[in-house]
Amino acid sequence: MADLLFYGPGHLRDMLEAQAVKMHEAVEAEPESSLMQADEEAWADALAHHYAADCPVLKTDSVWQEPPKDTTIDVSGDRMRAIFDPYSDAVRNFPAYRIVVHIPFEGDARVFRLRPGQFSLSPPRCQVGKDELRLAITFPQDAPRPVDPEAQSFIDNVQTHLGWARAQGC
Repeated sequence: MADLLFYGPGHLRDMLEAQAVKMHEAVEAEPESSLMQADEEAWADALAHHYAADCPVLKTDSVWQEPPKDTTIDVSGDRMRAIFDPYSDAVRNFPAYRIVVHIPFEGDARVFRLRPGQFSLSPPRCQVGKDELRLAITFPQDAPRPVDPEAQSFIDNVQTHLGWARAQGC
């Protein structure tokens, strides 16, 4: 089942604020003697690296797709078809192809489940793996369609949402 991206119950702002609190607590817990001896720049870099939100970056040059697999699809809502019984098995289980497009990314997958300050009421939807997004595209066998434009539109939509997350400090 596909997940709604950037539309979870959590907000990116809350995660970023929690990380800032954790960083502040780490600084406050450090003994003053350690702070006096530390290389300020190196320590600041280490804190920033440890507590920063690792905003995902899509690896669009490594996108790949699985070969088409046979499946079925419900075409009862297709207005271009002459359907006399929208509840028949033939209409509800029409022969189809399913292609899964894999979009690798680097970064924290949890960001895909958080709502940035700016968002869309039509967020992208796909399966989120540890290091890749999996977009399933299903279409009737008698009405093939090009997968690449649909995959590119999805990638563009995700990039827009990631841009909003980055603008917020991710």
